[in-house]
Amino acid sequence: MIAMTNLARIQWDFQEYLLRGTPGIGEHIIGTERVPVDVRLAIYSNAYGARLIDSLEANYPAMAKLLGDQDFNDLATEYVAEHDSRFFSIRYYGHSLAVFLTNNPRYRPVPFLADLARWEWMMNDVFDAADA
Repeated sequence: MIAMTNLARIQWDFQEYLLRGTPGIGEHIIGTERVPVDVRLAIYSNAYGARLIDSLEANYPAMAKLLGDQDFNDLATEYVAEHDSRFFSIRYYGHSLAVFLTNNPRYRPVPFLADLARWEWMMNDVFDAADA
C-alpha cells in the first residue's frame, strides 16, 4: 500500500466524509464556539449534495420540468446517494441516470423517464462533441 502524505490523508478523509459520512475528517477541523466542527462539516456536506442535484437539473432540464421541483429533487437525492461523482468536471455527473431509472423499482414502471434521460444525455453529448 502506498503511504499517503498528510495532505492526501486529509483530502481522503474529507472526501469520505462528504460521500459516506465517515467521521475521520473531524479531527482535522477547528471549530469555534459560534461555528462548531459539526456545523462546519454539515455546511460542506449539504452544499456538496446540493451542487450535485443542481448539476442533474442542468443536465436534465426537461425531466426536471416534467417531474416538478419536489419529485425531481426526490429522484436526484436518491441518485446522489447511490452515485459518487467520479469526474473532474461536474458536467459529466449524471451519466448513469437512465440506467438508474431503468433499475430502480420506484421508476421502472415509467420507462418513458429512462428514455427521456437517455435523450437528454445524448443532447448534452452532441452539444459538447467535436465538430464533424
